[in-house]
Amino acid sequence: MSLGRSLLCALLPAVLTGCVSAGGNQGSGAAGASMAADFAVAKSVAPAMAEAPAANQRFLVAEGRKMAFTASLNMSVDDPAAALEAARTLTGQAGGYVQEVNDYRVTLKIPVAKAEEVMAAIEKLGSVTSRRIVGEDLSEQVADLNIRLDNLEKLRARLAELLKRADKVEDMLKIEQELSRVTTDLERLTAQLRNATNRIEFVTLNVAFNQTAPMPRPAETVPIPWVAELGSTSGKCDYPMNGRDDLPFDMTLPDGFVAVYSSSSYGGPREFVAVSADDCVIKLSRRDDLKGGTLSFWSELIERALTRINNYVILENREFRNDEGIRGQLISAERTVGREKYRYQVLIFDFGRGFLTDNELYLVESWGPGKAFETHVPELEKAMESADLSIWR
Repeated sequence: MSLGRSLLCALLPAVLTGCVSAGGNQGSGAAGASMAADFAVAKSVAPAMAEAPAANQRFLVAEGRKMAFTASLNMSVDDPAAALEAARTLTGQAGGYVQEVNDYRVTLKIPVAKAEEVMAAIEKLGSVTSRRIVGEDLSEQVADLNIRLDNLEKLRARLAELLKRADKVEDMLKIEQELSRVTTDLERLTAQLRNATNRIEFVTLNVAFNQTAPMPRPAETVPIPWVAELGSTSGKCDYPMNGRDDLPFDMTLPDGFVAVYSSSSYGGPREFVAVSADDCVIKLSRRDDLKGGTLSFWSELIERALTRINNYVILENREFRNDEGIRGQLISAERTVGREKYRYQVLIFDFGRGFLTDNELYLVESWGPGKAFETHVPELEKAMESADLSIWR
């Protein structure tokens, strides 16, 4: 039997059972040097981790144990995208990294010493709906990997020595074949040790950010009830009727409109309604002004009521002057009722205290189905210009 074969047969059983004593590890070629470096790196990250700080209550490790922690959070947040970005930032600042992102689900790797702090900060990004933390003891796995790697390293050194001393091609081929197998095993076990060490040194945190169910939007309101009602009857046939024709202020009605209602109170008529055969309506009214009320204030409040309460789109909001030169504000709007568009407009005059009035508002409202209303617009414009407020000034 050749020297190489007899040494190989004597060496393998002892090394593979972990009973080989440490010996001189001389140079063994490029492959041997490379694997020595890899194994050195693996062993450098394998030492036992220091016990977590006492404050780190959720990731405590018993002395001498090597634990791998996996935590899961399900959270309800207002803005999942912003919460995800915040979680990534917190992880990076702690020396961790993002392992995977899937929509608003993220897997974070956080240094175990910082895991409690980072997890607590992430939990403040919203409401935690579920939380789970699992620890896996890898102590025996790491110890076993270290023993096996140590044995394989020694075997590789012996094989390299045998290869240098072999003098027959047959022996050299067999030793090289065995050396290749040992090198492959070393690479595989080194990768396993690195993975285990990473799991021990970094907590794996899986977070799912879910959109918070939107709170019901409170109903829009305006501080003055009658303003909220402006335009609310457009598309409805619920105007009052009593056949009276007393006007709250003088204005020439357009052709085709007939008086159907008038209401009076102390100081004269306050409301008047006229209708056309094609379902268009004109309404004149006087309202009490409020101290500090201006044309700008009433215009803004009316536009807000039309858009936010009665679902109109504003078409126009412009200054308007009647034949007397009194300045008012004309607001035109449109909304859809069923499949049909309806138009609404309101003209408001506010000129404060007058001869017969004490801070009153003068309104000209008109509304109706879109197409029918358009046919009355020119005459309505002339009617509004004819509003005679001089007696009230």
